[in-house]
Amino acid sequence: MGWGRWLLLGDLGQQLDLHDREAQIAQLEERMRTGRNRDAAITEEVRRLTLENNELKLYLAATFRLLLEKKLIDRQELESVVRDIDLADGAADGRHTGSLLGD
Repeated sequence: MGWGRWLLLGDLGQQLDLHDREAQIAQLEERMRTGRNRDAAITEEVRRLTLENNELKLYLAATFRLLLEKKLIDRQELESVVRDIDLADGAADGRHTGSLLGD
């Protein structure tokens, strides 16, 4: 390791140091590659989920508008149901993690 190896082993010690450094560099390169692959996978998953979320919002908006246009429900009823479902888990947080059908 460093000058101690070089003093005791001369050129062989220097070659051993170089080999150790090459191994460390290879490990760092592999960690960087793995990190980039993980980042790319996360980016792709976020992109996919964003597209899926946008599609779900589109269908949900179409469903709400259709219900309102056909006068099957009025805006106040819809808002009331949304509020009730939001509160069902004990927190008015704009999220619903339970069953879609309320089972």
